[in-house]
Amino acid sequence: MAILDNNSTVDRAKEEADWRLFLGTTSSMYIPAWKSFRDGGSKISFNVLALFFNIFWLFSKKMYRFLLQWVVFMLIAIPILVLLGLAVDLYILEDFFAWFIPLSVVALFLGSILFVGFMGNWFYYTQATRIIAKTRQEFSNDEEGYKEKLTNSRGVKIKGKVILLVIMIILIYQFIALLDSLNWK
Repeated sequence: MAILDNNSTVDRAKEEADWRLFLGTTSSMYIPAWKSFRDGGSKISFNVLALFFNIFWLFSKKMYRFLLQWVVFMLIAIPILVLLGLAVDLYILEDFFAWFIPLSVVALFLGSILFVGFMGNWFYYTQATRIIAKTRQEFSNDEEGYKEKLTNSRGVKIKGKVILLVIMIILIYQFIALLDSLNWK
């Protein structure tokens, strides 16, 4: 039994060393939550950066799949809300659309922001474990290549972050122009 416990401790230490290599300087921020996930703890873990920098945080961590899922969800949910608001406005309550759409879209965005803020660490953990396992398999006989590949898997470099920031500014400008054209001030 002691041998199994010793191997488990060695495996956990190796796993945490892989996490540190993958995370770099941010490891102290994520490893406590990741240990909890590994040990079967709750998947809910607050991440202030994921909360306040939602889409930017997902992009900076190269979590493109989750980002794409979020965008698709919004592209489906917002038109459904608009159609629901129009139907209620036309057939049940007058002026329902005028307050329902802005309120429901804001609630949808706040809900999704809170969701990423409280589930972001879990998303990042699942992505990291997948990348680490794939990299370990790819470089099973090359420890230096493994370390280099894992270090380069961390996140988006500064150039990518600047590009995202410019895109976000353009999108915010377009959203404000759309609201202005609809006279929703």
